[in-house]
Amino acid sequence: MNKQWARIEKIFGNSKFAVVLILIFAVCMMAGTILESYCGSDFAGRALYKSWPFMLLQGLMYLSIAIATLMRLPAKKRLYGFYTIHLGLMTIGAGSLITYMAGVDGQIVLYPLTPTREISLSKDVLTITRPNTKQKITYFLPPVAFTKNINDQVSDIKIKDYLPFAENQTVWQSPISKNQSSSLLMNSAEYRLWNKQVAENFILSTHPEARDFQSTISMGPLTIHYLPSALANCFDPSMASKNLSGIIIWNAKNGDCFIPEMRNIEIKTTKSHSRFLVYINETAEQNNTRLLTFFPDISPWPLKITNNQFQTLEGSPFRAFSKKIFSGTPQLLIFGTSVAFQNKDEKKTWAMKDFKNGPIDLPWMGFKIALEKFETDLIPLRIPSYALPIQKNSELIVGATRAVKVEVEGKDFWATNQSTLVVQTQNEEISFDLKKETVSLPFEFVLEQFKMDKDPGTDNPASFESFVKLFDAKENLTHHIYMNNPLKYQGLTFYQASYFQTEDGQFASILSANIDQGRPFKYIGAILLVSGAIWHFFLRRKNQI
Repeated sequence: MNKQWARIEKIFGNSKFAVVLILIFAVCMMAGTILESYCGSDFAGRALYKSWPFMLLQGLMYLSIAIATLMRLPAKKRLYGFYTIHLGLMTIGAGSLITYMAGVDGQIVLYPLTPTREISLSKDVLTITRPNTKQKITYFLPPVAFTKNINDQVSDIKIKDYLPFAENQTVWQSPISKNQSSSLLMNSAEYRLWNKQVAENFILSTHPEARDFQSTISMGPLTIHYLPSALANCFDPSMASKNLSGIIIWNAKNGDCFIPEMRNIEIKTTKSHSRFLVYINETAEQNNTRLLTFFPDISPWPLKITNNQFQTLEGSPFRAFSKKIFSGTPQLLIFGTSVAFQNKDEKKTWAMKDFKNGPIDLPWMGFKIALEKFETDLIPLRIPSYALPIQKNSELIVGATRAVKVEVEGKDFWATNQSTLVVQTQNEEISFDLKKETVSLPFEFVLEQFKMDKDPGTDNPASFESFVKLFDAKENLTHHIYMNNPLKYQGLTFYQASYFQTEDGQFASILSANIDQGRPFKYIGAILLVSGAIWHFFLRRKNQI
């Protein structure tokens, strides 16, 4: 036993071993500072501070300190300062361990005049919800910094890959339900819009599986609509002289499109001067769906009046809309390989152009548009790909997406933190939410005012502060939180961490929420460390004298 202890002392109690550990620790801390500066604190924590090698390094340092102390027992008066220093270091280490095991470190986002009590923690969780069976499963994802192949089975769902930091890349692939593909109704395309000042590529799709891409987008004052190719016939200028009503009827089931004048459908007007028409659906099997009433200036859907209110007639494939909805502001209609827009003449006539002749000149600000890619068999999807995070002004500009690949009924899907993934199976609808783990506070916050001061002559924020109201069963008070003035309440400490601007132009505040049960040990350890250093210095000086 004595030989084994002597061997342990020789290895772990050796001053050279301690120096090597300290040098490695110093290098790790410098690397962590650089990572935190460029890649964010979350990445630095996952890649270094909370990794098992760094934990092992700290454990070895703790062991080295403990053995070095034991080697110098029984106590000697000249080493009292030495013992105090090492006791302080071990106390700080114990406090850090308590904080890691039991502490809470998260963020709470406060929107203006919106009650909030949820704290977001650092752990990522995947929530699987199955409404049919009222089942809700919470799966905790590993705190890794790089791509992790999980391959874990949760009921009949397989969780495959986890990307803690990712960017979406656009890929074109075959749809899952190939029998739904129709070149007239469901297709996708990529276009390039440019003038002398700006240029932008964008993708539009009418396919239901291309959930990441819209059929209508806005670029400044210009609104772009991506419509089924079959509708192009009804916007053809040769049809304009016949289409005096400016109304188009479309069968979404087979892609057929026609104007009321072609089938002698009368356009009538109500007493309140609202236009309406009645279309007889001769192919309908049920009598209650044969007569379809449309108010095209109000809604494209067939409507029925119930209790003096309009209600949409569900299940009908027919739509009727007025060209007036595409008038006024600049509107560009794209039908896959052709476009339509209103000319700037007095009669506001419609022009139809085809991409087969190359880029098309548009009547607004010298813009041109070109067809880059048109697909009837492939659909565009945004697939997450791992990306090393990059931070700017305390926000991630690269790698802000988190993603998990799940397999449902043999098909792969990506769930991300950007939106809820809904998968329709043969028997049920399953939703996947990738979010941070949250805890609920026993009280609520409301952000009453956010104040930000800027550096003179610049837009750079010099300071920012929050005026919040705290509600619980006992208290209803306003607190002022700013740098070096945190709010301490019920064991939690709230610091002013950051802010962001909402879509309506207001500012939301981000507070860091912290519970540190190990803090008293850290304070005591720091006091012992300083006291021991002073004691050791004076003892050595006294002995030298």
